[in-house]
Amino acid sequence: MSIRKKWILTFGTIAVVLVAVNSLVLGILISRYFNHYLDVNYEETCSQLVTYLGSAMEDDKIQTEMIAVELEAYLDDSITEIKVYDSEGTLVAQTDNSTDYSRTGMGMMHDHMMSGSAETGYEVTDSFDIIGEKESLGTVHIVRASVSGNSEAAVMFQKSLLFNSLLTMGLVMFLVILLAILMSRRVSKDLIGTAGMAKNIEDGLDNVTTFSNTSEIQAIQRSLSSLETRLKVKQQARKTLVDEMVHQTRTPLTILKMHIEGIEDGVVEMDKEHIRICENQIDNLEDIITNISGLIDAKADDRRVSLEAVDLFQQIRQIANGMRAQFHKKKIDFQISAMDHIIIQTDKYLLGQSIYNLLTNAYKFTPQGGVVQLSCSLKKDTAVLIEVKDNGCGISKEDQNKIFDAYYKKNQKEGLSGDGLGLFVAKENIERMGGSISVFSEEGKGSTFLIVLPYQ
Repeated sequence: MSIRKKWILTFGTIAVVLVAVNSLVLGILISRYFNHYLDVNYEETCSQLVTYLGSAMEDDKIQTEMIAVELEAYLDDSITEIKVYDSEGTLVAQTDNSTDYSRTGMGMMHDHMMSGSAETGYEVTDSFDIIGEKESLGTVHIVRASVSGNSEAAVMFQKSLLFNSLLTMGLVMFLVILLAILMSRRVSKDLIGTAGMAKNIEDGLDNVTTFSNTSEIQAIQRSLSSLETRLKVKQQARKTLVDEMVHQTRTPLTILKMHIEGIEDGVVEMDKEHIRICENQIDNLEDIITNISGLIDAKADDRRVSLEAVDLFQQIRQIANGMRAQFHKKKIDFQISAMDHIIIQTDKYLLGQSIYNLLTNAYKFTPQGGVVQLSCSLKKDTAVLIEVKDNGCGISKEDQNKIFDAYYKKNQKEGLSGDGLGLFVAKENIERMGGSISVFSEEGKGSTFLIVLPYQ
C-alpha cells in the first residue's frame, strides 16, 4: 500500500471515530437538556392551566363551552388530552389531540379526582386539584406521553439531530480526505524526490536538490547530500591517489629509459655505479607496487610516513646521477652543491620523489643551454634546506598561487607535457614529513623552489 493511501485511510479512520464520538456525546447531552426543557415546560403549562380553571370555574359568567375552547390552547405535542371534573366528579369539559397513542379511558368516578398520576403504556394521566379561594372546585386530568422523549416534538428533534450529525460527519470526512490527499501528495513528492536522490547517487549522477519543508524528510535529504559529497571527495581522493601512483611509476621508468638510451648512444658507460642506479629504480618500482594496497582506503591522511636515518648527500647524489643523462641530452648544465654527512630522520622514498619532481619540473621549463642547480645546506642545526634553481621561463605571480594544486597546468610551450601532479605530489610529501615547500620566481628569469625539513 502506498503512503498516500495509508495517509487517507488513517486520516479517514481518525475523522470517523472523532466525529462519531463527538456526535454521540453531544447527542446524549443535547437530548437530555431538551427532555429537561420539555418537563419544565409541561410543569409550567399545568400550573397555568390549574390557575385558569380555578378562576374560570368560580366565575359563573364563563360557560362550559368557553372552558372547552380555552383548553385547546394548552394542548401540545406532550399533552394529548385534558378532562375537567367538578367537585362532584361530573365531567365539565374535555378536549384531545387525536393522538395515535393508546389511551386510558377516564370514568366519572370520584376516585379519579384524587391528585396523582397513573401510567398506562405510552401515556401517563396526571391529576391536579382545582382549588378556589375557599374550597376545592374540582379536578383536571391531563393525559401526556409517559416519557417526554416520546413526544412528537422530541422525536422530530432527535431525527433532526441525527441527520445533522450524519451531515456533519460526511462534510468532515470530505474535508479530511481532501486534506489527506493534498498532504500525502506533498509528502509523496518529497519522498519520491528523496528516492531519486538515492538513485542518482547510486548511478553516480549529480543531484539538484530542493529540500523538503518536512523536517524528517529534510534530515534524510541532507544526509544523502552529505553522503554524496563524501563519496565525491573519496572518489576524487582515490583518483588523485591513482594518478600519484602513475606519476610515481614514471619516475623510475623514466630514469631507466634514459640510462638505456644513454647506453645505446654511448653516452653512459654501464659500470657498477650506473648498474646500482638502475637497481635502485627497480627497488622504487617494487615499493610503488607494494603501496598500491593503499588504494583500498583512499584517504590520503591514512598513508603512513616511514621515518629512517637518511644520508642526504648520498641520496641527492644518487638522484642527480639518475637524471644527469637526461640533462646532458638537452644540453643543460646540471650543477650540484651539497654538504657532506647530513643525516636526517625522514622518509627516503617521499623525499626522493619530491626532489625528482622538482628537478623534472626544472628540466621541462629550462631551455637548451640553461642551468639547473641543486643544493643542500643546514640552517643553524634546526632545519635542512634543499634548493632547486633554474634560469628558465619563470612563473607569473598569478600562477605561483596555483602551481601546487592538483591537475593545474600553466600555459606551456609547445612540446611540453605533464599531468599537473608533480608539484602537488612534492608539496603533499614534504608536508607529510613535517616540512614546507615554497617558490620564488620571476617571469623570464627563472624559478627557485625551496624545501625546508626539520633537522633532528
